[in-house]
Parts: sequence; C-alpha cells; structure tokens
Amino acid sequence: MNIEESGEIQRAEKRLKHAVAARQLEIELFWRRSLFFWGFISAAFIALATSYGRHPYLAIAVTCFGLICSLCWTLLNLGSKYWYEAWETKVEREEPNVMGMLFGRIESIKRNHPLVRARRYSVSKLLIVLSDYVLILWIAILAYQLVAQIPWPQILSEWRPVLVLVFVLFTLAYILLVLCLARSSKSPSAQQEGNC
Repeated sequence: MNIEESGEIQRAEKRLKHAVAARQLEIELFWRRSLFFWGFISAAFIALATSYGRHPYLAIAVTCFGLICSLCWTLLNLGSKYWYEAWETKVEREEPNVMGMLFGRIESIKRNHPLVRARRYSVSKLLIVLSDYVLILWIAILAYQLVAQIPWPQILSEWRPVLVLVFVLFTLAYILLVLCLARSSKSPSAQQEGNC
C-alpha cells in the first residue's frame, strides 16, 4: 500500500467517524426537540381546557398558539428526519471502504410469538405521523371554535369577534410564512421544490 492509498483510507475513516457522530447527534436532537414542543403543546391543551367555557375568545387564541406549535413540531420532525437520513447516507457510503457493512445491513428478527415479535417500524416516522395528527386536531378544534364561539349574525356589531377573526387570519398568514420561509437554505434541490 502506497502513501496515497494510506492517506485516502485515513480520510475515509475520519469521514465515517464524523458521519456516525453527526448521525447519532441528529437522533438525540430529534427526541430532545420533540420533548420541547410537547411541553408547549401540552401547556396549550391545558390552557384550552381551562379557558374554553369561561373565556371563549382566549380559547381561540390558545388554539391558534397550539396550531402554530404543532405545525412547527411537524416541520421540525420532517427537517430532523432529513438531516438524520442525510448523515445515514454518508455513513452507508463510507462504511464499506473502512469496515464493511454494519449500518447498511438489515438484520433478521427473532421469531417470537406474533404479539411480542419485533417489527421494523420507523420510530421517527411514527413521531412524524403523531405530530401530523396533533396538527390536524388543532385545525379541527379551531374550526369548531370558529363555528361555535363567533356570533356570525352580529359579527360587525361587536369588536371582540372581529379582533378574534383578525387574529385567526394572522395565524393563517403566519402559517404560510412558516411554510415558505422556514426551509433550509442549503437544500440542493431548492430550485426544483420551488420557493414561495
């Protein structure tokens, strides 16, 4: 083995080491970030339950907050999943050259009783569908509140319902801004996905 080949092997080992460390960090951050958002979302559910009957307009504002938190949680989960998979791809590309297949090989599962047998579910995808469900729940709660709490026939005779509707419209506009402006600027396919 010449010096050039030895140097390339060392660089491949370093790339693999950094990719494995970054992949592990992304997995840990995925769960920490989710716990952070669950704190806000749980507080919003508690505030909604507390304010619903006594302060209906405050309940709508709390619902808008819960909606924004859930949207950000969903987008954060999708972003974390992207970066986790990006680092996983780098690991799978480098590992055959350094140590053979470890991360890229799918292992067979033990044949236990069907009720307790391991399944190959993606833990991160399960969290993503849960965050999507919570987002849909907040949308449904907001729609219900707008129908049940706003006195539509006399909407222009009182200032509070108008203020609440302005806040809801602001929330919807903010959602569009988040969807357009919260994308990573380092995406190689940003031109293909389209920008807002």
